[in-house]
Amino acid sequence: MAFPVSLRSRADPVGWYAGPCGGCRALLTCSWTVDSGPSLRGDGWDGQGGRPVSFLSIDHVGVAVTDLGISVPWWTRFLEEEPFMQGTWIAADVEDYVGKIVGYPNCDMSGAFWALPGGSVLEMLQYHNPPPGRVDMATYNAGNTHLCLETEDIYRDYERMRDHAVFVSAEPVRCAWGRYEGALTCYLRDPDDISIELIQFADGGRPFEVESPFVNPYG
Repeated sequence: MAFPVSLRSRADPVGWYAGPCGGCRALLTCSWTVDSGPSLRGDGWDGQGGRPVSFLSIDHVGVAVTDLGISVPWWTRFLEEEPFMQGTWIAADVEDYVGKIVGYPNCDMSGAFWALPGGSVLEMLQYHNPPPGRVDMATYNAGNTHLCLETEDIYRDYERMRDHAVFVSAEPVRCAWGRYEGALTCYLRDPDDISIELIQFADGGRPFEVESPFVNPYG
């Protein structure tokens, strides 16, 4: 059953912060919780005259890791590129704006950022305060997510990562039916057991088109 949702702000956006990572700037945003509630309407997010919701693009995908000292070299090898930005955010130095965003007062964290295909960003965070815990990362557990990347040569990627990642299957698997029929795909895991999927489409690319209600604001 599908439920209507409302978006409720946990913190107000407060602009830009000139971060400590070599002159980079960090965008101050707000986090949201999704609750059952009135349906979204074009004239307001809660039907009460609030601001309309208008999504423009996928800006970034964020993951939390145990140790960036391990994850940065691994993901650099996997993506075959260095992160374009790294930085550390200390609550005492930046008025705890990060804590306001994520909901953890006095939050200290470090981050590394990579460009992903299509213009989005991979945001990798290591929390220092509160210290990171571990959860069961099995893909069947509710809340588990995975990043899927289309590749030109899945066998090449499989071979170059064979000694550095845990692969679920002994080799890439061809999809036998469904919307991805004919594509080659495989799952692998990073040092924190984060799930990544690689997919290689047959000649002609993705075998179906996605009809999106969103307009590309940049293309």
